[in-house]
Amino acid sequence: MLLHWSAKEPHGFLRMGQVAILVGGFSIGFLIFFRAQIFSGFDLLFGDRGDTRLVVFIHEHVFQAFIGSSAFLSPPFFYDVTKTLGFSDAYLLDQIIYTPLRVVGVDPYLALLLTIMTLSMVGYGFLYALLRRFGRVSVVTAVFSSFLFTFANNLYVNANHPQLFMIYYVPVVAYLAIYAILEIHEHKRLSLMAGGIAGLLYGLLFPTGFYMAWFFGLGLLMFAFIFIIISWHAVRTWFAADPIRIGILGFTFIDGFAVGLIPFALIYIPVYVGAGTRDFSQYLLDAPSLGDIGNVGFNLVWADVLNKVGLVTDRKFARIGELSYALTPGFLVLVILSLLIGLRLRYWDVDNQNMRAAAIGGAVVCIALFFVTIKIHELSLFLVLYKLVPGAGAIRSGYRAMVVGNFFATISVALAINRITVMSPRYSAMNANAKFAYAVIITLMVIALVEQVSLVHGSLVSRAFERAHLDRAHGVPTFCQSFYIASEPGQPPTTVQIDAMLVAQKVGVPTINGYSGVFPAGWELYDTSDANYDGKARAWAVNRGIDIGLCRFDVTNGTFVKAP
Repeated sequence: MLLHWSAKEPHGFLRMGQVAILVGGFSIGFLIFFRAQIFSGFDLLFGDRGDTRLVVFIHEHVFQAFIGSSAFLSPPFFYDVTKTLGFSDAYLLDQIIYTPLRVVGVDPYLALLLTIMTLSMVGYGFLYALLRRFGRVSVVTAVFSSFLFTFANNLYVNANHPQLFMIYYVPVVAYLAIYAILEIHEHKRLSLMAGGIAGLLYGLLFPTGFYMAWFFGLGLLMFAFIFIIISWHAVRTWFAADPIRIGILGFTFIDGFAVGLIPFALIYIPVYVGAGTRDFSQYLLDAPSLGDIGNVGFNLVWADVLNKVGLVTDRKFARIGELSYALTPGFLVLVILSLLIGLRLRYWDVDNQNMRAAAIGGAVVCIALFFVTIKIHELSLFLVLYKLVPGAGAIRSGYRAMVVGNFFATISVALAINRITVMSPRYSAMNANAKFAYAVIITLMVIALVEQVSLVHGSLVSRAFERAHLDRAHGVPTFCQSFYIASEPGQPPTTVQIDAMLVAQKVGVPTINGYSGVFPAGWELYDTSDANYDGKARAWAVNRGIDIGLCRFDVTNGTFVKAP
C-alpha cells in the first residue's frame, strides 16, 4: 500500500452549503480578530508605536529598494553603518502583497494592514485545503481548525509583534510539500514543481520571519520522525515504489530551499559575523515558567478565572509580549484528547494509519515545543538546541514557538475529531456513553472557538496620527548630510528613534538614530533623554568621520539645524 490518505468523499466543487460554512467561518473570525481595524475605518494598526512602526519602516525600505530608491542591505538608520537590514526581520515574502498596494498608491501603514489581512485569508484557505484534500476532514471540522489557527488567541494577544503573522505562510509550504510527496508517483512534473516551490517559499520564510521559520523547521523535524516511526510500513512502501523519483523530489526541494536562503545569507551573514549569537542568559530572561501553560493574556473566557486561582498573576498579564503564548485551556484539552485518541490503535483501521500518525505527531510537537522552551529554576532544555542547532542562538523569546505549536495542534485536533465522527454511528443509534462523549467533544469545540476572543486593547497605531505627526518633516537644508533627533517631550526613546528612522525614509537623508533587535558596536545613542545626548551624537559622528554635515531635527517645529 502506497503512502496515502483514505477518502470517502468524491472530488468536485464544494456545494453551496459547504461554501457558506467556509466563508461564514472565516468572515466571523475576520470580523472579530480585525474588529479594531475595521470599525476604525482602517485607521488603527495592531501594536504600539514601537515594533509596528519599525515593521512599517522595514516593509517600506524593502519596497523602496525594489524600485531603486534605497540601498537594499543598508536602511537609512545607524548611519553610516552598512548592511544593517539583518538587524531585524526583512519581511521579503510580504512584498508579494505589499508592493502592488504601494504601486497603486496605498500608504505604507494601510499597505501593511492589508498585507496582514490578506495573509489571514491565505493561511486560513491553505490549512482548510490541506485538511480537506489530504486528511479528508469534514467541512465543519476543517473550518473549525482553520479558525483556531488563523484567529488564535495567542496570535491576537501578541499582535504587537507583527512578525508573528508570518505564521500564515506555513500552511502554504505544508500544503505544497504534502502535495509533492503524495503525488510524486502519479503526477511527477506537478509534484516536482510543488516541491521546488515549497522549498523556495520555506527558504524565503527565514528572511521574512525568522522565528516562525526556525520553529516550524524544528517542529517539522519532530513531526517527521514521529510520522515515520508510526507509519514505517507505508513510508517504506512509498519509497520503494520509485526511489530515484523520490530522490529527485528531495533534491528539487533542497535546491528550491537553497535558492530561497540566498537572500537570508546576504542579509544576515554580515550581522552574524559582526555580532555573533545571543548569550543564553538573554533567552532565560524572557523564558516562560511551567505556570505559563495557562497564561492566555486578558482572555474573554479565562482571564479572571486564571487570575483568581493564582495560576497567572497581573504581573504576568502585564508582560504580554513574551509570556502569554499559551494555547487556551479548552483547545489544550482537545489537543490532549487528540493525542489519546491517536494512541488508541483500535480507533484507526489499516487505511487510516497515516492520519493516526499525523494526529499523534501534531499533538506531540505542540506539547514538546512547550517543554523545550520553558525554564525551571533558570534551567531550560532549550540550552541543548542553543548549543547544537544552527540558528538557535538568535532566539530570544522561545515561547513564541507556541504560535507554531498551534499550527500542529490544529491538524492533530482536526484529524482526531474527524476520526471520532466517522466512527460514530448515527446519533440516534448511540448508547448513553457514546452520546455523552459526543456531547463533550462538541462542547469543547464551542468553548475552543469562544475562548479565542481576547480582550486585549492592542491596536494603538493610528494612520491619521502618524501621517500628521511627521508631516512637517521636509525642506532639508543642503548642508545636512545626516541627522539625529535628541528627544521629544513625553516620548520614550523607542518612539523617538523610530521617528528619526521614518523621517530619514521620508526626506532621503540618513539618521544616526536607530532601533532594531541588534545595535551596532559602539553605538550608545538609545537613551534620547540623556542630558549629554548631543555630545554623544557628536562623538559618534566624529569617530565615524561623518561630523561634517551632521544636523539635528526638531519634531515639534519640523526644522533641521546644524548639530551643536
